[in-house]
Amino acid sequence: MNVETLQDNLTRVRENLLDAIDDLPDEALLEPGIVFDNWRIADILGVIAAWESEVVTGLAEIQRRKKPTKLLRAIDSYDQLISSWQLEFEDRSLDAVFDDLQGARIQLEVRLEDLTDRDLNNPREFRWLKGKPLWPFLARNTYEREAKWLPPLIAFAQRYAAEHDLETELYDDESDDGFDHDEL
Repeated sequence: MNVETLQDNLTRVRENLLDAIDDLPDEALLEPGIVFDNWRIADILGVIAAWESEVVTGLAEIQRRKKPTKLLRAIDSYDQLISSWQLEFEDRSLDAVFDDLQGARIQLEVRLEDLTDRDLNNPREFRWLKGKPLWPFLARNTYEREAKWLPPLIAFAQRYAAEHDLETELYDDESDDGFDHDEL
């Protein structure tokens, strides 16, 4: 794995996510019931942005050759964390949510550019990974985690489009997570 492939996978998943909701009107992005009964697309996008911010903070620690303790705790309590974020985001405007999503991604890309291919691939580079390279950890906690939101978003968009007679260009394959597993 190299930094460019990691960034390409991030881009591909994000493009698929945004494509899945592109044809939806703003009111659809604010409609509850996407996942967990009361989640809105806006909440999901807010959680994705907040999670990327956590990863950015963790990457800052990693790049200083420190164990990303806060990020590791966040990983362990992910479900509780995203539930609290969802409550936090319920009154955020769509503009603010999309600004956060873009801002977090820009920060993530900047941090990733500072990594070397050696940082990503050397299993002895970071002791806290216990003999594993960094790239699988980053893949799991960036584009793979984001890709898990694609199926419910696509399903909602398809359902919404059918109920409201919208013309859409959505994926036929809900399992498409946006990155090439052969590259991994």
